Amino acid sequence: MTLPAPLPAGDVVVHDVLADEAAGYTRRGEVLTGGVSIARSLNLWLTVDGSAVTVERLPGRAAFPRTGVSTRLFTLTPQASRPV
Repeated sequence: MTLPAPLPAGDVVVHDVLADEAAGYTRRGEVLTGGVSIARSLNLWLTVDGSAVTVERLPGRAAFPRTGVSTRLFTLTPQASRPV
């Protein structure tokens, strides 16, 4: 198994991966780095609570889930490192 390349340094790093049915599930990935504006440009809202960061999707023009409501996607917390 090939390991992914290390992510670049930045306040916010987004690894956007898409495997679209229309493209035969060919995987396409893009890494964006910068400030909070990177997340906002992707309709994501970041909330910092201590060492945890919660990521929510902002309301958009998607058909589902209903528009006008933000949706909590996940929360990132620090993990203890493990020996490789």
